[in-house]
Amino acid sequence: MNSSKTKSIYSVLVAYAVALFGLAGCVKPMSEQTLQPNAGLNGSFEATNNQMPVNWLLYTPKTTPNAHFTMQIDTNNPKDGKQSLQFRVQDCRNTGGWLSPGFAQELPVKPRETYKITFWIKNHQSQFQIKISSTNGNKAHVGRLSRSNEEYTHWKEFTYEYTIPEGMDKLRLEANILKPGITSFDAISVEKVR
Repeated sequence: MNSSKTKSIYSVLVAYAVALFGLAGCVKPMSEQTLQPNAGLNGSFEATNNQMPVNWLLYTPKTTPNAHFTMQIDTNNPKDGKQSLQFRVQDCRNTGGWLSPGFAQELPVKPRETYKITFWIKNHQSQFQIKISSTNGNKAHVGRLSRSNEEYTHWKEFTYEYTIPEGMDKLRLEANILKPGITSFDAISVEKVR
């Protein structure tokens, strides 16, 4: 191979490498998370780092495309402990998942175990979604998906039971805001019932 062809191929490879690394730098993460193992589930959002709850995958203003909102720790009238997690949403997609404001967590489980999952929620002019599912990394199974746009000026309890299907090893909890308004979450619990 002659020298000019080698230089040409080398130039193309360098250009591809620069483009690839440039694109990688432009890709936004889908969520933010700070881990603190001794905080457990942290379902009452008492353990925080930089005013964000630890141990949750958080779909924040930094990671959620085409959304304008604040996510904050709220100490005004929590259901449990000293604080709750509040979303004040001005604009968002109604897609759910990392495309909408919210949070998620995955917990290790075994097939055929049944869990009781509880969320306490307040809602003002918004629509929210709760999704209970399981995964094994390759595939997922949606167990419960519920949406509400009802007004809850006082804390309302939402309780679900879910049995882990064969082949699944993680229980996934996810909450999303699908419409502008104010939604607060607190006292989320997961209890193995059988």
